[in-house]
Amino acid sequence: MALPGVNAELALAARRVRALWEQIPETHRPERVVADWRAMRREVEAACSAGQRDEALALIADFRGLAEQQLTAAQVSSA
Repeated sequence: MALPGVNAELALAARRVRALWEQIPETHRPERVVADWRAMRREVEAACSAGQRDEALALIADFRGLAEQQLTAAQVSSA
């Protein structure tokens, strides 16, 4: 991924999602987040290969938002 800003946004999303992930007991972690991460990475790589920086950034933002919702819900249900 060589488009400006994409790697930085991807790293930021990874840090935010991982921080939430680690706060949840292992038995309550939604595995869907891992599958969604892998799918998003493939889509981002395809967008970058096509030179679609805005699309790549939108994919990352969408993933981060959805993952944060899922993990926040899992955190609440594990309390």
